[in-house]
Amino acid sequence: MKLLLENWREFLSEEEKEEISVEDIHNRANELEIPWDDDTEFMAWTKELTKKSHLDDLDDDERSIVYAGLPKYGQQKAFDEKVLAGADWRTLKDSGDYPLVDSMSSDVAAHYFKQKFDWL
Repeated sequence: MKLLLENWREFLSEEEKEEISVEDIHNRANELEIPWDDDTEFMAWTKELTKKSHLDDLDDDERSIVYAGLPKYGQQKAFDEKVLAGADWRTLKDSGDYPLVDSMSSDVAAHYFKQKFDWL
């Protein structure tokens, strides 16, 4: 039921769709324990999605894209942090705890393989 309530906007038709506010994004990020306030990683991710790094500069469609992407971003961030802390990425992926994550992010992969293979 909670999942339905959290994602209700995704299932509305375009005519019925309520605008996503910056506050909605902040609240969802807080629920998912994603740092957002002056967070350079969050701003870089937002810029990657929308070509704009500040939420206040986004239009409604761009805010909807950021809002919808928050769960995957949160899982990717948690996954990458565990890899950086020494966890094996294959074991993490096979655990099923990160269903939205395909692999580690490119920055973490570079760090991971540099640690594993000194010659890189």
